[in-house]
Formats: sequence, structure tokens, C-alpha cells
Amino acid sequence: MLILWCEIERVERQLLPLLQERGEQVAVCRSVTETLAALTEDPEAGLIVACFAGLPLTHTRAACRRFRGEVPGRRLRLLGVLEPGHLLEYHPAWGLDDFLLFPVQAAELSARLTALAWRDRDLHAESLLKLGPLVIDAARHEVLADNLSIDLTIKEYDLLLLLVSSRDKLLSRETILAEVWGRDYYGGERTVDVHVRRLRAKLGNLAPAIETVHGLGYRFSLRRLG
Repeated sequence: MLILWCEIERVERQLLPLLQERGEQVAVCRSVTETLAALTEDPEAGLIVACFAGLPLTHTRAACRRFRGEVPGRRLRLLGVLEPGHLLEYHPAWGLDDFLLFPVQAAELSARLTALAWRDRDLHAESLLKLGPLVIDAARHEVLADNLSIDLTIKEYDLLLLLVSSRDKLLSRETILAEVWGRDYYGGERTVDVHVRRLRAKLGNLAPAIETVHGLGYRFSLRRLG
């Protein structure tokens, strides 16, 4: 099922017929709360067409954070529908997988949806990372430690993925903050320490693999993974 999150009626009137003509099973949600409820009701739903056209940017960024943060463990694809005026302030940190401009052209919408589906086609085989007792399945957005599933928030997951992908290399707090939270994030480096502490607590026996290099940052150590 595809979820169409759209709060502006004129935008919905243009987009919904295009999606239906393509043969999509569409659930129309007119608020972020409705969208989160639809995701909860259908565990297989993983694609959101998020209509930002006609909405203030502060609202759109907050919506993306909620979609990514309140449904941990789910691999979501977000296709944004933006207005030309959004482009000057657009940033990848919003969390969109792709976007197109309103008014939408049917051919472009179809092409971008096809591209997202194709991107997911071989994702599982390419993104299954096994490091001893630690398994990260990016296709399912799932982490296993000693064969037990770990429930991580989106930031905890992104933090772990960054550390593991840079294993045995020292990452400064500044680098981690920029990569996980985005370079336009205004919070302090203390945020990194808090999330590392929470991540270690969830990793249990594997927690020592995340080493603290005092005064410098953190490193994921294969030697200490066990």
C-alpha cells in the first residue's frame, strides 16, 4: 500500500488520480497523525508520497522527523512533492529519498516511483552486513545482536551504521554530529554522547565494541566485538 499524505485539497485533487491510474493502492492521509496511524495499521506499508506543496517548510521538516523517528525498525521511502520555492532551502537532512515539483507530471511521478521500487529490489542482498554476532539488515532497517532483534530509534540506527561502516577508524563528535544529524543541526556535541550511551545500553554484551577515545570521539572496534 502507498500512503498519500496531503493536507492541501488542490494538491490531492491532482495527485490522487495519477496514482490510481498507475494502479497503486492508495491510503489518503490528511495529517501526520493519520499517516503514522496508517503505518501502524499496515506493517507492509513503506512508501509515503509526502505533499509539501502549500505547506510551510517548518511543518514539512517536522513531519519528516516524525515519520523517520516514530516508526523505528521500518524501512520507509519518502517521495516529496515540493514547490519551486522550497528548492533554495532544501537539504538532504530532511530525510527524503527523492522529490519532484508541483504541479506534478504523470510521467515523472511514474518514473520516480519506479526508480524507488527498483532501488529496493536488490537492497536486501547488497545491504546485509554481518560482523560476528552483530547483523545489520538495511533493507528491513533491523539490527540483531546475538540473534536477538534490537529496537533502535532512527538516530540510534544511523549512529550505529555510521560507526560500523567506519569500523576501526576514529570518528570525532563533530563528524558524527554532521553525518547523523546534518550540518545544519544546531544542537551541541553532547547529543552524540547521549545517543552513544543509549545505543550501548541496547547492544548489551556487544557494547564494548563502541570505544570512547577520550577528548577525541568514538570508534567501532572489531577486536572488541567478541
